[in-house]
Amino acid sequence: MKPPRMKSAILCLVFVLVALASGMSHAYVPVRISIKFIVDANNNRPATGNLNTDAEINAEVNIGYEILSDVFSELRLQSIELVDVTGVQQWYTADATEANRDNLRTAAQANQTLYLWRTNAINIYINAGNGSAISDFPPNNNIILMNQWCANAPSCILHEIGHSINLLHTHEGGGNDGGADTVSDNQYWT
Repeated sequence: MKPPRMKSAILCLVFVLVALASGMSHAYVPVRISIKFIVDANNNRPATGNLNTDAEINAEVNIGYEILSDVFSELRLQSIELVDVTGVQQWYTADATEANRDNLRTAAQANQTLYLWRTNAINIYINAGNGSAISDFPPNNNIILMNQWCANAPSCILHEIGHSINLLHTHEGGGNDGGADTVSDNQYWT
């Protein structure tokens, strides 16, 4: 049995080969994302932070798209929506922790209409919490809880999506993410 990462790589390669054989000059694998602002009881988005307007989110997604394109990745971010979620203000100030992420996922899957949950995308919930962001690895990689202050430059969204597609930080897991093409962590990097 091949490891999950190997299966994903094989599926991507098959997709690219089929696309090229059918005459497409470029084949891309879409990473579908559904971006949702959790609003307060007055239906307001966070008023401050790095991620609180459509323009800031669109710039963040565009930077992620450009990074993937510049490194010749077959992956491309595909933003399918940018919406406000009302009626779930209990999550408005929840910090990006594992427990909050998991509890938000459970609540969203139990009431998919209220939470605007997508089964065909990574659900990114942005709120007024004071922390950064947290995603999850497969098979629970369908959610990212992102606080408005997330500041992983140049793209917090792309950073968290990396975890959703099973990538670790280079300093985790013995120095790399298990991929042969990942540059090992350097003790002088910050």
